[in-house]
Amino acid sequence: MDEIIVELPLGDELQANVKKVEKYMILGMEKVIKHVTIKVEPTLMTRWYKEAEPVYDEEDNLLLWTPKMKEM
Repeated sequence: MDEIIVELPLGDELQANVKKVEKYMILGMEKVIKHVTIKVEPTLMTRWYKEAEPVYDEEDNLLLWTPKMKEM
């Protein structure tokens, strides 16, 4: 699994920018790896967390992932 970190501005264009990053990641990998379906799984977070996973709303918009508070 490969991971990249991209900074995007939060705002009205966020979803469109996420789609652009997905597109360019796929296009880049398809130049190197042929005959394999390339998929990407974006996750939005305010800092990098290894355990982060994509979170979507009912309209399939990517939402900000936040870590769960640990219980004491």
